[in-house]
Amino acid sequence: MIRTLCFLAFFVVNLSLASKIFLRFQVDTVPLKMTDEMLTEKLGEGLIEEYMSLANDSFKDISSVRNKNQACLSEDFVEQQQDVFPWYIRHVRCSGIGQQCNKRDVSYTCLQTTIKKHVLKHDANRIEQFDDGQFYEFWEKGTIEVGVGCECSWQAY
Repeated sequence: MIRTLCFLAFFVVNLSLASKIFLRFQVDTVPLKMTDEMLTEKLGEGLIEEYMSLANDSFKDISSVRNKNQACLSEDFVEQQQDVFPWYIRHVRCSGIGQQCNKRDVSYTCLQTTIKKHVLKHDANRIEQFDDGQFYEFWEKGTIEVGVGCECSWQAY
């Protein structure tokens, strides 16, 4: 008896969750694409213009070489994302990872510095029903690691 009640409770909870998110094969409709405005709203305050953009030309004024005349050089590059929103992510890549950068102390080497940024990731196997009754692509919050610089740092051997 208790086993049956537990099964029924589990079934009801799962059924209520499934009413909001559907697997694509369960619905015979093609989901609508979410607009950039809808995705930006869903991402919230995670859109950091210094590292993220909806258009590639937003980064045109950023220098491609950083740390000129310093021990550790780095350069900027823009990566277009496929199933990640925002569509364009600016990374800084350290050119000499592991190279000695302090002539007086060999334990100092160039290291890549990174941060984690919030993004939306597309899941092609799920769709989402909005309050208006329409079905849309499913996007969920996630994180990616973004290169932000290169530094000369002490490494213990």
